[in-house]
Amino acid sequence: GTHIHEKVVKATTTRNEGASIALDEDGNAAPTDDQTPISGVSGQTGLFCVDNLLFGTYNVVETAAPSGYSPVTRVMSHAVSSKSDCSDAATRSVDLTFENEAQPTLTTSATSTATVGGTIFDTATLSGGFSPTGDITFKLYLNDNTCTDGGALVFEQTVNVDSGNGNYTTNPGYVTSAAGTYYWIANYSGDSSNAAAGHDCGVAGEVTTVNKEGPTISTLATSTATVGESINDTATLSGGF
Repeated sequence: GTHIHEKVVKATTTRNEGASIALDEDGNAAPTDDQTPISGVSGQTGLFCVDNLLFGTYNVVETAAPSGYSPVTRVMSHAVSSKSDCSDAATRSVDLTFENEAQPTLTTSATSTATVGGTIFDTATLSGGFSPTGDITFKLYLNDNTCTDGGALVFEQTVNVDSGNGNYTTNPGYVTSAAGTYYWIANYSGDSSNAAAGHDCGVAGEVTTVNKEGPTISTLATSTATVGESINDTATLSGGF
């Protein structure tokens, strides 16, 4: 008899290439010497077949996931009870289907420096996702390198992932009202086919230094006076926040 197996992207019928599949004698997903590789079907993406099997129940395990996808750790079983071979595997119904969830990455780049009163931004680049949807949530904390929600949270925005993999930016950004060190954090929600993604607080490129404004002062004092008269000085402050 035969065993036919397919690999698909989670929550889809799209077959995925790059996995390694094996028959497993003891049903233990951990790599051992009792796993016999199953070959892929020539000319078919994500389709595997093995024949010359005696009737009985066989365990199947994924020994390597496609690049960029989470591994499947469970073992699935299939009972072989009819005579067949792999010659027509591409046109027959599959016996087992394993789903892999895409593991996208999120890289971010925020405004590096600004002057108080200026607007600062963060941009997140989502890559490696399978037609990703969902959203990206940006948060901004002032002088808090732990990014703890509460008094230090000064800004939050959720941006819809409506263009798949690509760049997503805070818009219109955050208008700073105090000098200090601002810490950005961004998290992708994930969806039915893609895992969530994010980063830690304080990573490179996600810290904005907001400097104090540099005001100027000009002065004008009474130029001459007679003894007994009052004299004055006037200071004009400009360019401050």
